[in-house]
Amino acid sequence: MEQISKNRIMERSSIIIVKNLTHYFDTRPLFKNTSFEIEKGSFVFLIGDTGSGKSTLLKILHGEIPPTAGILDIDGFVIGKKKRHDLYKLRRKVAIIYQDFFLIEEISVEENIILPLKCLGIRKQEQKKRLEIVLNILDLSKIKKERCSKLSGGEKQRVAIGRTIITNPSIILADEPTGSLDAKLTMRLMKIFRKLNDHGTTIILATHNLELPKMIKNSQVLKLQNHRLEYVKHELST
Repeated sequence: MEQISKNRIMERSSIIIVKNLTHYFDTRPLFKNTSFEIEKGSFVFLIGDTGSGKSTLLKILHGEIPPTAGILDIDGFVIGKKKRHDLYKLRRKVAIIYQDFFLIEEISVEENIILPLKCLGIRKQEQKKRLEIVLNILDLSKIKKERCSKLSGGEKQRVAIGRTIITNPSIILADEPTGSLDAKLTMRLMKIFRKLNDHGTTIILATHNLELPKMIKNSQVLKLQNHRLEYVKHELST
């Protein structure tokens, strides 16, 4: 299996390096010997046909699914070289937003958002400080005491994002985050992602909506087709 040298990792500007990725779903190949890199601080849209493997790729990058073969260096964490119980180190760097929000409906907005910090053992003073920042960014301060079961779809989406960004991840993976939102809420959500990206967070967003890349200046499009991933141009790529 190919090795990635330690010196190369330290010198590179890429935050994600994928080499010779191969993965099968049952006996069906999703990826075949595909390689790509994602630069630190970039905004990348992942597109492809339904069933092509977009969600699976995000789960591989998040460490949820081990690849059949290949090397993945995610911000210095080499998937496949570490034991499964070391994945907490990766999760501190990489956060994922699912289309299904996976909120705890019976507890409040602020309790849902702060939960990852409690799991990481962050001090209460720091938890409170980060919570206030996130609530302000996402315009959730007025409903922070509301139970999530009472929220609209757009509000739940913002809570899910808040729970993700409160850990200050260097990489955010988003799986069809606008899939159930109307045009107005989609625009609002993309502004939030753009703001996060402007502050240096690398974002990889899987979508069927080919209009989304046009909303983000200097974004890139990574297309999944024929079991491989390749960058393609779009209107506002420069």
